[in-house]
Amino acid sequence: MEEMADLSFKDKVLCDLFDSIASDLQQSAKIVQARCMDIGGSHVHMNEKCCGSLWDQLGECLAEVITKVESVRSKRECAKAWIMLISYVVDGMKCGYMDEWKRKTNNRLTNGFPTSRVDVVESRLGR
Repeated sequence: MEEMADLSFKDKVLCDLFDSIASDLQQSAKIVQARCMDIGGSHVHMNEKCCGSLWDQLGECLAEVITKVESVRSKRECAKAWIMLISYVVDGMKCGYMDEWKRKTNNRLTNGFPTSRVDVVESRLGR
């Protein structure tokens, strides 16, 4: 049951991200990129091994789903725009994940304890 709640939360975060991008197309790319990286970095605790390829699979799944929507499928430019947006978002998340994974790996090797991106994100969320 906890997995379902966690998945529901992840669905909401992803939907909120795409909604905020679509509703304010004039916002800074740096803000969007930082948000994507924060989301990706917050997933590093899920596995001890580097799972960068999972982000590629997420992008493929999202692209497959969005191109099945009739209003997107019927307009070639719309489908291209969505695929580019999905690619940008997922690449940002993957970068955040990979940065945090490298930081976590380096911390283990050096026994240092610098603040991680996950700690920063969680402090912003008030956890």
